[in-house]
Amino acid sequence: MRIVLTIDYSPWSQYSGGAQRSTHHLADTFSKRGHNVTVIYTKPPWEKIDVPEDIPYEIQWAALIANKSKRKATLRPLSAISVYLLVKKILETEHNVVVHTNGEEGGLLHLLKNKYKFGLISEPHHPHYPDLLLNNRKLNFTDYAKLLVKDGKYLLQGSAARNADYCTPPSKWSGNLVQKAFNIQKHKIIPVYNGVPDEFLKYRRTENAQKGPAVYFGRLTQTKGIDTFIEALHILDGRAPNALIVGKGDREQFLKQKVQELGLSNRVTFKSWLNHEELGKLLSKSYMAVLPSRHENFSLAVLSAMCVGLPTISTSVGGTPEIIDHEHNGLLISPDNSSELAKSIDRLYNQDRPSAEILGTAASKHIRSNLTWDHTCDKFEQLYEKALSIQ
Repeated sequence: MRIVLTIDYSPWSQYSGGAQRSTHHLADTFSKRGHNVTVIYTKPPWEKIDVPEDIPYEIQWAALIANKSKRKATLRPLSAISVYLLVKKILETEHNVVVHTNGEEGGLLHLLKNKYKFGLISEPHHPHYPDLLLNNRKLNFTDYAKLLVKDGKYLLQGSAARNADYCTPPSKWSGNLVQKAFNIQKHKIIPVYNGVPDEFLKYRRTENAQKGPAVYFGRLTQTKGIDTFIEALHILDGRAPNALIVGKGDREQFLKQKVQELGLSNRVTFKSWLNHEELGKLLSKSYMAVLPSRHENFSLAVLSAMCVGLPTISTSVGGTPEIIDHEHNGLLISPDNSSELAKSIDRLYNQDRPSAEILGTAASKHIRSNLTWDHTCDKFEQLYEKALSIQ
């Protein structure tokens, strides 16, 4: 099958998140299954991106109008034009193509259906949308003007999602959010869960993990709730485990200062971003994962920690309750609740270690049996065939 995936930025860009990594894993798995895959990422034309040499799919770069790949690039929505032109070029010479778009960069692709026959899939990843899109009223000119100036990417995301053959958000929760934000026909919304990155399937928690740290890994941003983790450790005081915070982001200095102010410098260690191989090894030696996000869609971090077999504490936000079955394969707490988080950490670390082992074992079994990229690709292949059949 001929598959073209599109997304703003790339897994190796200065700004990168779960959506970029998910796109890469999807393309990688499709390629290994024998499909002909191209991924169109975006970047400023002058920016150098260090791409690994062993990528099994073709990469094309569309122009991102910015001085560098940063999340809040003002002219980011204009990448929809450069992506449109690259996809058009492919469709001019190839047939039976499925185009799978992930964000605002795909907001104009439906216009190509006036001339070319191809399947079009839209996979929205945003965990939240502007209130103007969620207030269940018809937008007027002023509303559109406000969105265009401040949140143009959401207008283009809506265009992509409404005009695709199928809209495939990565969780049921996200599907409900997208339907409300963009008023999409319900029969076109088919959630498809993302899979755990393959690298983590090679690792399992070891006996040394009993002496390991409680670990957070991911972007160091406000939405990830890492400050709640730090506050919980402060509440536990001498009963707190050693903690490791792995990642990078705009809250790094704030978090380091908070650790110092709360007198936790001898208990909390920061470590910079790790690749999946390094992270898999680290998780195999860690006692538990603490991932207390304030907002989340379908967390690759939660999938990864559970896959390795870590007892995992996360929050009941977004699609996370579709991954963690509370008290069966992990624990769910309320977001922004350091007291509740402290009690959960204390329970698994100090009060009931056998329960922690049971949760970790059940977590690994659940992810490996249901949430790999092969499972995800099986479902997308079926949808791609349907999309091609209705052209």
